[in-house]
Amino acid sequence: MTAASRRALSNHANHAQSSEAAAHGKWLPIVAGLALLTLAALLLADRLYHPQQFRIQEIEVHGQFSRVNGEQVKQVVEQSLAGNYFSLSLRAVETRIAQLPWVFRVSVRRQWPATLVVEVVEVQPIANWGADQWLHVGGELVPREADADTPHLPLLLAADRQQPTVWRAFTSWSEMFAKHGLRLQQLRLDRRAIWYLTLSANAAAPEHAATVTVVVEQHRAQQQMQRLMKTLPQHLLREFAAIRAIDLRYPNGFAVSWRDSAVAPSGHGLAKIQPSVSRQ
Repeated sequence: MTAASRRALSNHANHAQSSEAAAHGKWLPIVAGLALLTLAALLLADRLYHPQQFRIQEIEVHGQFSRVNGEQVKQVVEQSLAGNYFSLSLRAVETRIAQLPWVFRVSVRRQWPATLVVEVVEVQPIANWGADQWLHVGGELVPREADADTPHLPLLLAADRQQPTVWRAFTSWSEMFAKHGLRLQQLRLDRRAIWYLTLSANAAAPEHAATVTVVVEQHRAQQQMQRLMKTLPQHLLREFAAIRAIDLRYPNGFAVSWRDSAVAPSGHGLAKIQPSVSRQ
């Protein structure tokens, strides 16, 4: 190898070493900066999540309550304060509150700088569903409270999967009959898709009032109910106490079963009423 070749190789090696050193020097500040940022983040997190820092100072409970105890809700929140403003698990607090009687829905949020805001929706049953559930005002099924006595509420009987259908029918028909002074006391949907409605004319004391059973086919309920409502105000209301049942499952009319055949307008125990209100 000539002297010129050796000098060329030496220069190449020196250049490579210089480039490597420059590259290392370029990345060193970046690595150092990242290390400092990581350390700062760890120190900040330690301060933010330290139990003695940023402690919850105030608890606000909101909601319209008739059965839920607001002070009891606040006590449950205080017992659930495992952490500070930043580290507290809001889901854990909500779970604890949801276990209280009569609580339907709860949400918890932070409010700077040291407040927890608790929003509670109370169960508002509008009907008994079977033996151990309620129908909430929004249409949801909820477990019935063990110590609750609600015999005054209407009774709904159907498979749980029919809940949306029953809720819509119940709310619609309750409002419809209430306009005529009648109360929908019981509503049942059986496996044959037949509705059974129990109506009462005494809303103040339904357990002592005379009741009338109305039988409707589910797939033709709207048509059959319209036929009934055309006749109800003019003729059936004044004879309501004498009626035992009304069967709407007829193509052109409906049948009325009377409590006492002696007082039936037609003199028969079962009278078929046409839309024109003629009795046979």
